[in-house]
Amino acid sequence: MWRVFSFWLLWQAAAFQGVAQQRVYDLRHDWQQYDHQTKTYRPFSGTTPGDSVSFVLPGDEYADHFLVLTLAHEAALLYKGQLMAELPSGINYLKIDSLVRQLDNRQPMLTLYAPAGLHGLETYISRQPAQTSVVVHQPPVFNNAYSSFFFTVLLIILLVSVLLRWSFPDLASQYLAIGHTLRPRLISELIYKVNPLAHPNIHYLLFMSFIMGLVWIHVQYFFPGWWPAFGWQLAHWSYAALLLGWVGVSLVFFLFLILKYLLTQAIDTAHNCKLAHIHFASFLRLWFILSLWLLLLVAMQFLHILWLSPVAFNRLLLAVIILIEGLLFLKLTFAATHTVIYLIIYFCATEIVPMVLFLQLVLR
Repeated sequence: MWRVFSFWLLWQAAAFQGVAQQRVYDLRHDWQQYDHQTKTYRPFSGTTPGDSVSFVLPGDEYADHFLVLTLAHEAALLYKGQLMAELPSGINYLKIDSLVRQLDNRQPMLTLYAPAGLHGLETYISRQPAQTSVVVHQPPVFNNAYSSFFFTVLLIILLVSVLLRWSFPDLASQYLAIGHTLRPRLISELIYKVNPLAHPNIHYLLFMSFIMGLVWIHVQYFFPGWWPAFGWQLAHWSYAALLLGWVGVSLVFFLFLILKYLLTQAIDTAHNCKLAHIHFASFLRLWFILSLWLLLLVAMQFLHILWLSPVAFNRLLLAVIILIEGLLFLKLTFAATHTVIYLIIYFCATEIVPMVLFLQLVLR
């Protein structure tokens, strides 16, 4: 009996040591509260904080660790008086190196504010998240430059969409015909008869490209680890630099669409399929709907209506791309008179290989 009890004590001690090793530094010793009379920060001397508390995050010493915030109620994380993130109750893990890189400050002073009070608050630095079913939150950091940039570009895109709808109502209704998009059998429509590189279709190619440019900039800003090879630190860019970067990325997407059309035409001519216009028109309609869907998603993320982790966003985007490729293949199957093997070779050359190369370029 005593031997079993001794083994149990040893196991509990080992488990406790494993948990304790996760806690590297307790930030409670660094808590400060703002004194409105002297207008300075003073060390916290009480036992339970009120509705706000501040502390300096030692980002230089613990760059590869996690900041852990245990909250009894929802709280706001502030930096220099600006909202960084709204944290739910429970355990929140924030990657320190990403945090200090976005703030451009190796030792930022952060403030936690909760109207319901911060009783039960724990703030410490951990080596890694505990192996439990907690949600890991990456705080979206807004600065004035990016907020102004996002609202400016979003307003431009909305105005252009209204102009396109007003100038070309017939073609706009063709692009937005979601029912026809999900229908495998093709119908003789205007969208299949207009040259993709001619007026007015070229305007829609530019419109889609500038939407995808905004999506790319937004994701790169919030998740800079997705494309580390580019070396872009958008959190430090000015308003003008963000606008120029958006235009440049959008033109890259536009070039991708042009090359996609030329590739489709070349392979269609080589295989004598006579599917180039139907193929590329179907691709453009699906791409147009995808771009609008992504624009809505990033706008909801920016406004804190919906928050997706990088992994969830990546998987969702990949699932939509696979759905688009599947719909394209079905449409071509019903439109072509060639054998399935011949069509698969044509589809791989025009869709699968370029898409894999594109994803390898922009996704980790």
